Amino acid sequence: MFSNLYEDINEMYDDTAGAAKTVDDMPENKIRALGRLIGIGRDEYGHRAITLYIRPFGRGGRENYIKFAFAYDVYLPEDVSVGSYIEVEGHAVGYSFVGMEGRRGHAQYCVVDKIKKAVSVMEQLCGIESFSYERPYVDFYFKGTIRSRYKNDGSSWSILTVQTGNVGIDKRPVYVRVQFSDRMRVADNKSGENEKVCIYGTVTSTRKEVRNVTHDYTNFIVSDMVTYGKE
Repeated sequence: MFSNLYEDINEMYDDTAGAAKTVDDMPENKIRALGRLIGIGRDEYGHRAITLYIRPFGRGGRENYIKFAFAYDVYLPEDVSVGSYIEVEGHAVGYSFVGMEGRRGHAQYCVVDKIKKAVSVMEQLCGIESFSYERPYVDFYFKGTIRSRYKNDGSSWSILTVQTGNVGIDKRPVYVRVQFSDRMRVADNKSGENEKVCIYGTVTSTRKEVRNVTHDYTNFIVSDMVTYGKE
């Protein structure tokens, strides 16, 4: 990877980077992204937010529109505007709530902690800015405890509620729902309630029209998961 934003993650998997890595080196709650900034406004929960466009990779890929709410003290850099390619570092927030009609729900979203303008591939190679950037991505890294695991009737998708840490100003625990399909290799991991796990995956979005308003909801799709203990 060219990006300095990825140096600490690269070191996690680099055998030459020093001592062998342990569970303690795994980020507890981290999201990293590279994409084109296409909107500045509000997210589905009313927070001041930006929208990243993650173009599909390969034939049949799906477009994703990922919203990042701003942390309290984060603002756009002066050299960033709509249309810019940017790198983002942030974390997830997730919690349950009771609606006005007494129905329970779950909210989760991405929060941006750091923003910087992305550097084009050619600028990294020869110092001259151009139009080509690394492939867009939104990846997450969670370490925490599984609080529930279930499938909806007739579904092939497992949904895990994982309690992890909140790295923002609000230090309350985060309960984030992650998911994977029976067709994915990670489904071989049968970890359940109260087991401790490290998870890596990709953030995607589901776009829905509600009362003629477009909403983009966040999904955390697990790519890999390992178990390291139990409460």
